[in-house]
Amino acid sequence: MFVNHILASVNHIRAFVTYILAFVNYILPSSFTNQTQKPTAKEKAHLQTAKPAPKPMSAKELFLFPLLPTLKKRINFLLSNPKNQPCRIDGTAYNKSFARLRGKVLNSSLLPIFEHWYLIESFGIFSPQPRKAPIRYMPFYKSTMKNLFTFFALIISIFAFSQNKKDYLKKNRFDIENSDFKFPQTEFNIIGFGAYHGSAKTYEAELNLIKSLKKQNALDYYIPETNFSQAYFFQQYLETGNEELLKELVLSFQTIVSQEGTIETFEHWKNLRLLNQSYKSNPIKVIGFDIINEYQFPIKHILLLTENIQNWKAKDELKKISIEENFDFSIRNKETTKLLKSFINEYETNKNIYVHQINDTISFHHILQNIAKNFEEERDREKIIFENYVYLKNIYHLETKKQFVKYGFFHLEKEREKNYPSFFTRLIEQNVYERNKVITVIGYLTKSEVLWDKIYDKQGNYQSYTTEKGYGIGDYWKEYFRGISKLKSTKLSDITLFRLNNINTPYNKETDLIEVNLFLKKSNGKYLNGKSTTDFIDYAILISNSKNQIPIEEMK
Repeated sequence: MFVNHILASVNHIRAFVTYILAFVNYILPSSFTNQTQKPTAKEKAHLQTAKPAPKPMSAKELFLFPLLPTLKKRINFLLSNPKNQPCRIDGTAYNKSFARLRGKVLNSSLLPIFEHWYLIESFGIFSPQPRKAPIRYMPFYKSTMKNLFTFFALIISIFAFSQNKKDYLKKNRFDIENSDFKFPQTEFNIIGFGAYHGSAKTYEAELNLIKSLKKQNALDYYIPETNFSQAYFFQQYLETGNEELLKELVLSFQTIVSQEGTIETFEHWKNLRLLNQSYKSNPIKVIGFDIINEYQFPIKHILLLTENIQNWKAKDELKKISIEENFDFSIRNKETTKLLKSFINEYETNKNIYVHQINDTISFHHILQNIAKNFEEERDREKIIFENYVYLKNIYHLETKKQFVKYGFFHLEKEREKNYPSFFTRLIEQNVYERNKVITVIGYLTKSEVLWDKIYDKQGNYQSYTTEKGYGIGDYWKEYFRGISKLKSTKLSDITLFRLNNINTPYNKETDLIEVNLFLKKSNGKYLNGKSTTDFIDYAILISNSKNQIPIEEMK
């Protein structure tokens, strides 16, 4: 009777604990790991690094310490336990009352529960067959001390390496806000600056870099994240100061960079024009290599290049829509696509009639080729940017010019993060430029906000906007760059430049400032094995206390 009661009680306990384990193991982790989250800043910045949700963790993985005897518990038992006293395999004290019970039910159906019920054993309620305590005090003591020594040695080495990085940063930092700031490297072919989009002070950092380079006669071409025709008309703005044109350009610019169709972008171009007026004999020129993501300015450019041609029906149709108010120039508009296909076909059919009347056939053909790429099933953006660059490099002799590129983070990385090469990686891998002639400067945000989204109604009319100061800046407990704390502790001002590629740099060993740690999501660390920070970038700029950019639609 007694055994039957015990058996029933154990079965009830087992069912209850199994239910609790199932709840912990499957329901709770899924509520954390499978919840819908907004995209990270890197995903929003076209880095193509979306990570799958991690598999649910077991109860032991989630709550490791309550399930195992503590180190103190084990050591206390080993110090006090007689050598021949029964003990568990792991060295902890054995429960004698349950040992006696085990003997009584040795031949009953309860035995498999005692032998195989690993969960209850882990909690320490029951134990397997008692055994003589091994003479293990000294070996265990030595093993414990060895493990502790290894642990503290590891902590000391990490701390020393961290101090080494801080000492290096203090010797290689520059206050960009200082009027005497001088960028330390001018022997390059191309230099790129980029950061997470949508923060206002990013433009302050960029403008100060440009001013310093121009003062050192180390800047000829400015390459924004635009297509060829947009860049052409940005150049027109620099020459004419037409602010109505500039506003249209800023609105079209957001078809590539959605977070920078803003007042800050508008003001940035005004500042570039002001700077250009100080260098009238050698002004900054603008050129673009990106995909065509809107048709307003490519059509405007085509009409300008063919202004001398009369009686061209397809051209007249393009001119008609170009002056139509509120026309949809997006690449999704089937009417525009149909008109452009007709125009290109008509030109190819009657090329011998039109070609000699076009003002600039090189630019004209280049625009048509890029429009035609939109008619293909897929576009490889980095490949198109690179091919456009190589083509125009030979026409404009860019290898003899100093070029400043303003693009997003990913496009400027000098090494493959996955197996997909960025624009700058292609320049190096295809031997367009030597690695040391390609310079990458990346901006990192802290205590800042970014413009996240613009909100439109169903008719496409602007309504409002949203901002972020957690996700989107790369310094948030759910999403942060490894090693950013070292920049924060050694900064000189709100915009501080750190040189990472100098002699004896500690940044050639690990992946600080490239690896992004994410809460309950896998980081990009597995794609960085065997690589280091300086494989990807040369400089870091810490931008602090920046406000978000404001949509240009808010401009009064």
